[in-house]
Amino acid sequence: TAKSELRKDGYLMLDSICNKLRSKRIDSIVVEGHTDNTGSVQLNEQLAVDRAFSVESVIRQRLTFPLLIVITRGWGDRKPVADNNTASGRQLNRRVEVYVYTRE
Repeated sequence: TAKSELRKDGYLMLDSICNKLRSKRIDSIVVEGHTDNTGSVQLNEQLAVDRAFSVESVIRQRLTFPLLIVITRGWGDRKPVADNNTASGRQLNRRVEVYVYTRE
């Protein structure tokens, strides 16, 4: 909670994703940060943005495509995937989602 730094498993996951993407023709990547509903709205909004930027930074380090478009968004607690009334639900809501759009 209240952290935007990637954990070791987050780096491993991003390494795996970026390795697979090197052979693709990427149009754009969207990175969306999320939080649970603990804390103030303002804090959650900033935390969500910070989480998204942490992931974007790693993606840009791993994928050195010229003109790579990476869009970051912070949703705070506005798009929960689980119930914020339980500890396990709040944990699921603290996440970053990455969407990759490729050219066919």
